[in-house]
Amino acid sequence: NARQEVPEAIGMPTPRFVFPNHDDHDYALTSLDPVSLDFALERLAKDNPRMANVVECRFFGGMTVEDTANALGTSPATVKRDWNTARALLFRSIKSQDDK
Repeated sequence: NARQEVPEAIGMPTPRFVFPNHDDHDYALTSLDPVSLDFALERLAKDNPRMANVVECRFFGGMTVEDTANALGTSPATVKRDWNTARALLFRSIKSQDDK
């Protein structure tokens, strides 16, 4: 991917995001390329805007499930379901970009 190569071409490492689980479970944190995350999140927003909003609140805003539910006017159960599904879709999308 050309965007990923730009920092490396000028002698800088590619920046990475850490995509936390934010759940009480003990999952490992995964490093993600911010450009790949942006592309994947844009695609998710086109297909499911609510899921993209959940990701924005939880990942970028650091909000709890309850705070996200209140902000989006939905239930905590819906936020949990959307968060789990969105993470899986984002990881799959990013993986498919990396495989290209």
